[in-house]
Amino acid sequence: MVDQYFPVLEEFGEHLEGVESAVTLSADSGSLASVRAAKRDLLTLRRAVWPLRELFSGLPKESEPYFKNEDRMYLQDCYDHTV
Repeated sequence: MVDQYFPVLEEFGEHLEGVESAVTLSADSGSLASVRAAKRDLLTLRRAVWPLRELFSGLPKESEPYFKNEDRMYLQDCYDHTV
């Protein structure tokens, strides 16, 4: 699940490059609307990822008896990706 955010972020980065180009060429109301939409989308994505970050930061510690060492390494990797 966490790794599926990377293609979304890649696509979003490409979209932002297009918005940047449009704003650079002409700062009209359409460009401003694109910037606002991009900002709103980024905030939505952040709200989706942030709880996962909190979850993965505490899960290995709180669930001590339930995970093996190799599981903890996987959970740490998930945490790193959310950060």
